[in-house]
Amino acid sequence: SYRLLALPRCETIPVEVLKKIEELVAAGATVVGPRPSRAPGLRDYPRCDERVRALADRLWGPEDEGPVVDRRHGAGRVIQGRTLRDVLEGDGAPPDLACAAQDADQVIDFIHRRVGERDLYFVVNRSDRPRKVECSFRVSGRRPELWNPVSGESREAEMFHQLDGRTTLPLHFA
Repeated sequence: SYRLLALPRCETIPVEVLKKIEELVAAGATVVGPRPSRAPGLRDYPRCDERVRALADRLWGPEDEGPVVDRRHGAGRVIQGRTLRDVLEGDGAPPDLACAAQDADQVIDFIHRRVGERDLYFVVNRSDRPRKVECSFRVSGRRPELWNPVSGESREAEMFHQLDGRTTLPLHFA
């Protein structure tokens, strides 16, 4: 049910985890992240590092393939050297939430969750100053509601528009 699996920027990974990732990719998952080069710890050292490198060769290809990899494995693929946003947009998935304001990408954060037929977004201002931004959500066909997470009060959004499968509305943050 996930569009992709994002790996952390880390060169170590347990052999067991990398085996599971290989199973997921073979079954159709898209994995985005750097090629691991060794296992953490000393359990079964140095064979554990050799096994990680062998699995990485199968998934990411030869180590000398370069910094950017987009490789098929089974029904899935492994990608390295591209941002998550580039991968998602390349796969036809526009940003789930886009906010129009200078530096909004750095200060506006969110969590999106589906509950039945409802889309719930928790949107937060991570800066230390008030913000007024226009946010575009990848959902349409419904009237948005604004909920106050402190008081629990809710109200229908008065100003919004919908276009091309997106709902856009102004949001004010303390």
